[in-house]
Amino acid sequence: MDSRLASLGVVVAAGAIIFASCGRSSSVSSVAVATSALRASPPQKGDLHPATKRPRFGEATVYVDGAPVAVMRAMEMPMSLARRAMATRYGSVDRYLVSDYLGALGVDMKRVRAVHFYGGKRIALVEGDDARRFASDLAFEFAGGDRGKPRMHFPGDGFKVNTTVDMISAMTVYVDKAPPAFHDDGAEGWLSFADGVRIDGVPYAPEEQLKGTRVYVDGVLVATLKRKLLPNKLLLDESDTATVPARFSLARYLESVGADTTGARAIDLVSGDDLVRRIEGPEWAHAKSGASFTIPAHSQGQLAVDVPRADGVKAKISAIQIFTRTTPPKRWIAPPEFVAMADAPPAADTRTRGERDDDTL
Repeated sequence: MDSRLASLGVVVAAGAIIFASCGRSSSVSSVAVATSALRASPPQKGDLHPATKRPRFGEATVYVDGAPVAVMRAMEMPMSLARRAMATRYGSVDRYLVSDYLGALGVDMKRVRAVHFYGGKRIALVEGDDARRFASDLAFEFAGGDRGKPRMHFPGDGFKVNTTVDMISAMTVYVDKAPPAFHDDGAEGWLSFADGVRIDGVPYAPEEQLKGTRVYVDGVLVATLKRKLLPNKLLLDESDTATVPARFSLARYLESVGADTTGARAIDLVSGDDLVRRIEGPEWAHAKSGASFTIPAHSQGQLAVDVPRADGVKAKISAIQIFTRTTPPKRWIAPPEFVAMADAPPAADTRTRGERDDDTL
């Protein structure tokens, strides 16, 4: 094992994962593809305008007919997705094609009615026919190459779009459900269903759901951690939780959401754009019975891994990636100074108002 792995430790307490004694959990059913739940269904009256205002969401989330299916982060791209070399005036640049990306997520591009790209308050609307006709040109990349926010690139001559966006704050895809109508008000514009009422939030989505730690199996998103939905049966120790932070069994939680770790080759703990810890298969098989986690206050459902530093701060875990049938990719394990820390004060926002508007949904 790489010496850097040992230096990162194996404890997550007060938002940390702790590895202890041996144990095995029972096998669970295999993971279905991300879009298996996206069956055709006409919009119901209650689907159009939920009673409460939906919260804003910071990650660049992909929705298919209102269901969140992925987050656009370099570390969370589908395993089968490869970048394409594209000619630009600056030379050849590697980018992801939107058609390749949606196909890797299980979306049938032949059936896509429309794809909407959100860039803050602006929404770029692309009809399905245009997305298919310009499939080899409609692309995105990450601002930092292999990290940072996704940045959209639209084709040139002949491509129909009402506006363009730079940084993507959300992507909505319409397959079985009708796209909402766009109203051009001379500014950013807005969307509505047939009733003409302005839509606040993501169409068809009851709420933005991917703030907590996301769980992937072989590149397929299977769950997002929600503290309020964790049952007591997942507690590792059901003693007094009023004075001691509740510790939940990581193995039992993963099993409960259909994330089968039986025979896992590796489990990666990801913090934003960085790999914090890789747990090799034999290590997980030996330690999973004692593996636990807690959720710190104000963490929005994200775990926090202990990193050995003098100030004792912890790293937020945004994704747990399990590799069972697929070979874990070669990844650099980030040292503590590269990782987003849960206890660190937020950095000052030095962007202009226009820049903030462009990447906040």
